[in-house]
Amino acid sequence: MEREAFIIYLQNLRDLEVAKYKLRKIEQEEEKAVQREDLRLQQTHYQQPYRNEQIAEIVINEVGNNHYIDINKTLVGLGCILFGALIVFCSLSDILPFALSVGIGAIFVLYGMKLMFEILLSIPRIRKENRAMALKRKALWAHYRNYNRQIKEYNRQEDEKQRQNSALRQENQLQWNERRQYLRGEWERVDALCTDAYRLNILPNQYRSLAAVYYIYDYMASSQASLNDTLMHEHMEDGINKLSQRLDDILSQNEQIIFQNRMKLASLDDMDSVGGTNIQVLETYRRKEPNPKLAAQYADIAANYVKVNAYFNIASYLQE
Repeated sequence: MEREAFIIYLQNLRDLEVAKYKLRKIEQEEEKAVQREDLRLQQTHYQQPYRNEQIAEIVINEVGNNHYIDINKTLVGLGCILFGALIVFCSLSDILPFALSVGIGAIFVLYGMKLMFEILLSIPRIRKENRAMALKRKALWAHYRNYNRQIKEYNRQEDEKQRQNSALRQENQLQWNERRQYLRGEWERVDALCTDAYRLNILPNQYRSLAAVYYIYDYMASSQASLNDTLMHEHMEDGINKLSQRLDDILSQNEQIIFQNRMKLASLDDMDSVGGTNIQVLETYRRKEPNPKLAAQYADIAANYVKVNAYFNIASYLQE
């Protein structure tokens, strides 16, 4: 087979294999985007209102309990007064010396009266403090009840949002199912074109892959080597393996250039264009070829070339 015809054939294969790769990549990326959006729509942001016992605990911690008179101080004061009176009473009964008992009793009574007087003076202050704390408790209870009302309203809105999100998730899934079906249909279309090209049995089976086709086309297009020279090249297998390892990086850098060039080629479908010239080249080889089997191969390559051009002429999604 003529070298120029074979390069046209290889270009078809390379472009189809890259298109298959791109379609898989589009499907994977879009599916991840759909999954991320679905996870976002599933997220909830409900908030828990305060229970009454929680509010009560908060109020106690912030305000404290009511203040009361000092019971211990009161008991001590009353005890001193009673004890002093008892000592005085004993002096009247000649149990103790009169002067000593009256003196000691008076000390206890006076000290007890002092304590009781302090207790009486503290009562207005305690009442004032308790009223202030009662107002503060009331304000805190009102604040947290109002907060709970806001939380309940927020959760009600969140319920409505979740209902809307559920409907949106179903709609997104239906749209994605249709989109995925379309992408897989396009992949099968390209795969069928690729299979038809491989069925011509021009390229050995072991080289019917994206990395191998890409490497062989690039090597032959950039040199004067024939297919036999390329396949027999001592570094070819190593070159294909290295390209396979860097395939994602290489395609991310070159796939758009490949598609742009092929779509320009596909859009120029008149006989005076580059596309027409390639068809003319194949037709010329077919007419001049005395071997019927090889002439049929040229015709099959030309037919496949036209179909591939027709595909790339409408596959604008490859450049999105």
